[in-house]
Amino acid sequence: MVRSGRQRHFRLASPAVVHMIEGIAAVALAKRPRYRPLSRQAQALNAARICYDHLAGRLSVDLTDCLAGRRYIVIDGEAARLTAAGGRFLGRFGVELARPRSNDHAFCRLCLDWTERRPHIAGAVGAALMQRLFDLGWLERMKRAQAVVVTPSGRRGLRETFGIGAVEPNEVEATA
Repeated sequence: MVRSGRQRHFRLASPAVVHMIEGIAAVALAKRPRYRPLSRQAQALNAARICYDHLAGRLSVDLTDCLAGRRYIVIDGEAARLTAAGGRFLGRFGVELARPRSNDHAFCRLCLDWTERRPHIAGAVGAALMQRLFDLGWLERMKRAQAVVVTPSGRRGLRETFGIGAVEPNEVEATA
């Protein structure tokens, strides 16, 4: 078991256990329907949502991939570290970050995304980045939901700044 914030992640003990579970899953999935459309709310949660104090969902995983690809963050297993270049980039982007204490694991860390099953950036860096996206008007919170919607200016800004796409407005409406 590995702790990650409030979550606990368990690893399988051996390849034999993996094969057993895969066999059970294959039998269970043999007669399931081929396609089951997600509700609008489920689509919105998958696309972008708030996870505690930072972003999650496809958008956050894409942002994390961008930051790692540009070497603004370094991902080492289950940990993340903001590089000097990353600090400068986020500063120019308008993200206000307090100086981290030495060995401050909460400053820049990873959080496992439950829809993507991949890590997204969390900690003070993730929270400040999310706040900046809201301040710019690139994101709007959906009413009565954890999901967030990327605005038209947000789609342009995310594409130009981070090189990533986002959900189109007709896929999820802010009033859902």
